[in-house]
Amino acid sequence: KLFKNKHSSHTETCLEFGSDFALPKIGEINFLPLIPFFILSSNNAKKETRKKDCIMEDEKNIESNDNTTSHTPNANSVLVNEYQLVLFETPSNEEMFKFLTKEEVEIVKERQLPAFDAITSQFATWIGSEITQKYKKEEENKFNPKHLVYGEISFEAFAAIFSLIKNKYSGLANGGKFYDLGSGFGKAVLSAAMLHEFDECIGIEILPDLIAKAQDMAKIASEKYPNELKCAAMTNRLGNILEQPDWMDGSVIFCNSTCFERTFIAKLAELGYQCKIGTYFISTTKSLADPYWKLLETVDLKMSWGRVTVHIHQRIDPTAEETVS
Repeated sequence: KLFKNKHSSHTETCLEFGSDFALPKIGEINFLPLIPFFILSSNNAKKETRKKDCIMEDEKNIESNDNTTSHTPNANSVLVNEYQLVLFETPSNEEMFKFLTKEEVEIVKERQLPAFDAITSQFATWIGSEITQKYKKEEENKFNPKHLVYGEISFEAFAAIFSLIKNKYSGLANGGKFYDLGSGFGKAVLSAAMLHEFDECIGIEILPDLIAKAQDMAKIASEKYPNELKCAAMTNRLGNILEQPDWMDGSVIFCNSTCFERTFIAKLAELGYQCKIGTYFISTTKSLADPYWKLLETVDLKMSWGRVTVHIHQRIDPTAEETVS
């Protein structure tokens, strides 16, 4: 799958393969291991230092996020004709487990992850992508097409995020509300309900067909795996997160913001001023970059579209000398 970066001043082509796809040969170069993620950049730009983040897979196309800074990857590269081939390693489960305690890893591996996989088995990412594509084609004037790019969280990544907040920042008491802004099938809602004792876990999604699937999945979880839910109250509802901003009472807020424009994210950050001090806001690829939201942690984790930079923020009073945690 090739993508030419329209925002770049030089030719850049991106190539992605699924984690179970083996690229046997390019030209005279043989690739024996499975290679989950590639970025090809033109040879005339190979001397330029560039910092790129993840690429979101949407149906059969790859869309790149817009000029977002991230960690410069450590990767080997080889020349293939006129292109510089740079190999990225998507973080493995074991790499993400390093953020968890030994006890947490055992629970995730033995109980939570098998339950999560069983619950979500009927709700594959490609189905969400097809639904999103349908809305792009049929109602292109109603939605911003840049925002209709489907990607999903991984349970392991969410376990790492919650463990970081709990163990490193000691800031996740029982109770409160979890929100996913742009929740798709509700897999982040399900993950949060399995990982922490919230009073309620809520997903807000603008596409009705995705909400219907999310409600079906939550029903399966409640009926077949009630013992794996630390929060039994899961709600997935239709809404516009900017026009109906009723998520400010959340204690933890997640937004898969990889394909959101900077202006959109800035509006979310500003609306979040109404959140209480100490609220956590988790974003992907782009940080909030706002004085009312302190950036606590930036980590690379695995999602459905490959490696992604995750930002953990906390709502603060910028006029105060110390952050409330």
